[in-house]
Amino acid sequence: MSLEIRAVAAHEISDYVRVVSTAMGFPFNPDRLGRSSVPEHDVRFAAFDGDMLVGAGGSFSFHMTVPGGVSPEIGGLTHVGVLPTHRRRGILTGLMRAIFEENRKRGQVISALYASEGVIYGRYGFGMASLGGDIELPRHGTAFVDGPQAGPGAKIRYVTEDESVPLFASIWDRVRAVSPGMCSRSEGWWRGRRVGDPDGIRAGRPPLQRIVLELEGQPAGYAFYRSATGYDGFHLVNTLDVVEAIGDSPAATRALWRWLFDIDLVTTVKATLLPPDHPLFFLLAAPRDMRMRMSDNLWVRLLDVAPALSQRKYNEGPPIVFHVNDAFVPSNTGRYLLENGIARPTDRAPDLTLDVNALGSAYLGGFTFTQMARAGRILEHTPGALHRADLLFHSARAPWCPEIF
Repeated sequence: MSLEIRAVAAHEISDYVRVVSTAMGFPFNPDRLGRSSVPEHDVRFAAFDGDMLVGAGGSFSFHMTVPGGVSPEIGGLTHVGVLPTHRRRGILTGLMRAIFEENRKRGQVISALYASEGVIYGRYGFGMASLGGDIELPRHGTAFVDGPQAGPGAKIRYVTEDESVPLFASIWDRVRAVSPGMCSRSEGWWRGRRVGDPDGIRAGRPPLQRIVLELEGQPAGYAFYRSATGYDGFHLVNTLDVVEAIGDSPAATRALWRWLFDIDLVTTVKATLLPPDHPLFFLLAAPRDMRMRMSDNLWVRLLDVAPALSQRKYNEGPPIVFHVNDAFVPSNTGRYLLENGIARPTDRAPDLTLDVNALGSAYLGGFTFTQMARAGRILEHTPGALHRADLLFHSARAPWCPEIF
């Protein structure tokens, strides 16, 4: 029987989520339908074997900050999976083509994702574009280098889900404006994917706690966390799991983490998806005690090279010509002149040759062209071109997205 790939109808969304859950090895949970129905999730495709849905993939439409404080709309690839009974039939390739085509129709010339397996998405032109770190900090390692002060006038209070949404969103938006990799969030996203805590999503874990930090009477930071208490013999073992903690200034970041570290009875603080340049490296007296474990974070794919390159800002520098190879989207293969922040096709001789996934790795400023050239991923034709490209694409902040979408 032939396979059909088409858009998912409203009455098929439950099957769509069920197939993704099965393919990823998760139990199907009706609460995940709510997380799937956020307004950003407006692209859904599926593969059908007759009437049976056997593969799925979609994308979120949201704005992602790129270097220079620009925030283009992108396609956030998500919910990708094929049933084990239908592997090796070209289903994933067909789904990716359909999603990319829809993204480009919408003017979304950049795609981004969190990769379940990087080896899969490199084949489709995605490049690792940022790093994220997990920490596990014992209580004895929480001392700050210059003392315990949380900051003058700092006030922390707990808030409800309803109270948290507008407070957290305003802080998030201020930080997002200057942080490459951070994405826009609708009210539905905040409630459905961040501060909501239904029983099905909680899955037996401790309840989600939400706090807001005020400095001089104004909201300046927030965090949500879970606190699990247990005993090792007669000794209390309490782990604080920080899901997200955002401060809109150095003072807010310091005060927020100082408060989290000082919660009574906590023996270990854990946090995930922190950027590699997190201020904690210079706040903590003994930063090695964090035992940060780094891994790939965002992956980025340029769906249409010239307009995608033209959507971010660059540092000053002379023009540069890239020869880009793109096996999955052959129309992207060619030479591009990047000059005064605008990219366009050109016949000029290339300064650098690279695959589209290497360009995706450099796009947010998280990795340099020189780094990738040392790994044999980029060929330099013009002496000094690697250094020039590094300077053009440099970002003062490491790209960062503190949630998996």
